[in-house]
Amino acid sequence: MCGDCFESEHNSFLSQSDFEEFEKVLDKKCWSKKNSILEGDNKFLDFRMYYQYNTCKEEFIMSIPNYADRGYFLTRENAYKHHIKLNESQKSRKIGCLILFIIALFFIVFYFLN
Repeated sequence: MCGDCFESEHNSFLSQSDFEEFEKVLDKKCWSKKNSILEGDNKFLDFRMYYQYNTCKEEFIMSIPNYADRGYFLTRENAYKHHIKLNESQKSRKIGCLILFIIALFFIVFYFLN
């Protein structure tokens, strides 16, 4: 990272207003030609923007907050790791819901058989 980059990455934005303040600073950097917007690589299919700083060539990915998804602004490598971690947590939730559904179904069947 260089002096033109942000001092730290954002794993999530606390609120919509927090994101809007960050976006204003990011827009100023784009207008001053400190960074440029890149084309997406189609690995993510939802609200993501790709940036590269012109001085150090560091690439960042910004995920725009969307309902429960709080968004992020991370380096490309850290964004991929973050996305994988989110997918793993969603899989474990799905498995937990499936187990609860099977238990509920078992009790319903048991109730009607008795």
